[in-house]
Amino acid sequence: TGFILAIANPLNIVFWTGIFGSLLTVKTSNQITPLWLLVSIFLGITLSNIFLALMSAMGKSYVKPSILSLITFTSGVVLIGYGLWNGYITIFTKLLIN
Repeated sequence: TGFILAIANPLNIVFWTGIFGSLLTVKTSNQITPLWLLVSIFLGITLSNIFLALMSAMGKSYVKPSILSLITFTSGVVLIGYGLWNGYITIFTKLLIN
């Protein structure tokens, strides 16, 4: 059920379409057919979901609760730092342009 939900998730499809959509802008002698692009998108979704499922299943036995809280705290700090940096860049870019 979870795998079907992951494949049918519109955000997942949009994410992989954005990644493989960049292939359409590259001028190459070989034409990328829409069928291969669609297959590539669903293959990327499938492989990433299988990888994440395997990592979470295998990680349960290796990660202790104290390490998990450290990982959660560190990722929160990184996300807050990225948000502040992104806000800083956005504000100063807008101020310099206007």
